[in-house]
Amino acid sequence: MADRPSYRHRAVRAHHSLPSSGQTFVPPSGLTLSHLLLLSTSGTLTELLEACVGEPITIARLSEQRITLSRPDMELDVPSGAEVLDRRVLLCRTSDRRPLVYAASTISCDRLPAALLTELLTTTVPLGRLLVSQGVPTLRRPVGIWTETAGELVDCFGLRSRQEPLLCRAFTLTIAAGASPAMRITEKLPSLDGYVGSAARARAPRGG
Repeated sequence: MADRPSYRHRAVRAHHSLPSSGQTFVPPSGLTLSHLLLLSTSGTLTELLEACVGEPITIARLSEQRITLSRPDMELDVPSGAEVLDRRVLLCRTSDRRPLVYAASTISCDRLPAALLTELLTTTVPLGRLLVSQGVPTLRRPVGIWTETAGELVDCFGLRSRQEPLLCRAFTLTIAAGASPAMRITEKLPSLDGYVGSAARARAPRGG
């Protein structure tokens, strides 16, 4: 079996399929430590964030609405006129509700197990943790990795400028083998290097 491509190569290939407006691929040399950690994880973002900040992660809902597609969604294999759930949340530190990640999801509800959909709409548990706790097997397919300026998210993240870069990644999740994807998720985050350093110092043993 051939070796799996590195995440760096995967990021380059994925970028070519993305719209170019307002999005720029960042070479590995331009990524921060926390961004490299994000690119290297094949698991849920929740676990990585908790390792970075040293505490549990919760979500804050921004919006949830059912919308009717005006054109087909090719990545989800959903036709024009179909109804999907548009969901936007923030992944936050539990202690002070400080936003760490903005996540937008387009979900084909009839492709989700009923119990998972109910939990998704009613709890503050991050999606990744819900999938693990319910033992739902998923297949993740990368759609793209890029950067864009913070823009309207500047105040959300407490950044100094609308021009500060956010690392973004998009992927689809398929629930059942051989089925069409159940959702597409886009995650956007600023550098978390300050959290990585502080969490590491907090865990380090103190001298006597």
